[in-house]
Amino acid sequence: MNKITKRILSLIVVAVFMITSLPFSVMAETAANTDGKGMTIDLSKTDESIDEVINNIQGLNALANGEKENAHQHGSSEKHTHTVDAQEVITDSESNSFEDGIFDIVVEETVEQEVDVKLESTTTTESPATDFVYSIENGEVTINNYIGSATEVVIPERIEGYPVTSIGDSAFYYCSSLASIIIPNSVTSIGDYAFYVCYSLESITIPDSVTSIGDEAFYGCSALTSITVSGNNIKYSSDDGVLLNKEKTILICCPGGKVGEYTIPDSVTSIGDSAFYNCSSLTSITIPDGVTSIGAFAFSSCSALTSITIPDSVTSIGDHAFSYCSALTSITIPDSVTSLGYAAFYFCSALTSITIPDSVTSIGDHAFSYCSALTSITIPDSVTSLGYAAFYFCSALTSITIPDSVTSIGTGAFSSCSSLTSITIPDGVTSIGAFAFSSCSALTSITIPDSVTSIGDH
Repeated sequence: MNKITKRILSLIVVAVFMITSLPFSVMAETAANTDGKGMTIDLSKTDESIDEVINNIQGLNALANGEKENAHQHGSSEKHTHTVDAQEVITDSESNSFEDGIFDIVVEETVEQEVDVKLESTTTTESPATDFVYSIENGEVTINNYIGSATEVVIPERIEGYPVTSIGDSAFYYCSSLASIIIPNSVTSIGDYAFYVCYSLESITIPDSVTSIGDEAFYGCSALTSITVSGNNIKYSSDDGVLLNKEKTILICCPGGKVGEYTIPDSVTSIGDSAFYNCSSLTSITIPDGVTSIGAFAFSSCSALTSITIPDSVTSIGDHAFSYCSALTSITIPDSVTSLGYAAFYFCSALTSITIPDSVTSIGDHAFSYCSALTSITIPDSVTSLGYAAFYFCSALTSITIPDSVTSIGTGAFSSCSSLTSITIPDGVTSIGAFAFSSCSALTSITIPDSVTSIGDH
């Protein structure tokens, strides 16, 4: 019992003493008002000293309430406060009764449990289980599909009493109105394409519990500007809103809504598959010297990217690595690269020139297909094969020299190169694939060497 409560009770005792000294006329009138259930007192008929006592009680009650409010504002660690009302009170199962044979005064004490104030304890309402298609296996819930229509989703930590541990493959597939999602700490895995083309999703936080994120989990999330990873996560981390592994050596995903220029951290050695896929507002990306590999679709559909420098440390460029980079005008491939993956520069429609180093031995299928602004290209002596449709629809290409090292020209290699006026095929070539020079409408003559033993259809 605190000091204020004790003072209030002391004042009540004084009030009782004064009431018992009331004139007999007041008592008689009081007795006449009884209904058999106890006596009532009309305090308006008491003297001014009683009013003063009550006023003091009310003042102390207000003071107590003030102290309680102050405790709430400062996050007080004291667990109980006591307030006593001058007219009604409840006790923890005890009452102080004063009896003079005519009436009783019962003192009751209220006890309020005070809640500790914590900034992080913001209440969030979980989305109803009926908004999800889910499965339960081995006492764990997997979210298979979201069927609700809310723009803000809070995945429940438990469904039917079981913990939600997994967000399945394509679980939020094409949830185009989804703007915000909260993932509970019970979730350990996020499946492939989990948030596929959620193009209204603006930010997401990966909790400590997640240890597995599937391929292209945030594919096509064009409004996503930040992926934040909780600091205690043992598998993943984030830097400037970009998702990386814990050691920050693998860049996993740059959110699709990132704008302007971006410099990859120096700690990164590998750029993962689809890492910058469809980052259509990035104009410049700086790759540090430590990077050795660029994954498949790594920069695909970065449609505002005008230039990029690939450092000498890079040894491999994956399939579709720069496909659909429609604003990319030039690129230099370093001597360290030995092969260009399938459709590596497919549909780079603004690319006017490219330097291929002597280290490259093969140019993959569709490597430069639809590079419609490419006017010239030098193929080094190290290249031995030109892949299927390697330069298909390079409609601005006027001439090309194939080195002596090349032994085969793939199917459709120069098909639809409508501005190509001349081409020299070296003596080392033994086969020319089907459609190799199909629709080269400006080509007036071509010399096929004696070494060629096979010429494909068309």
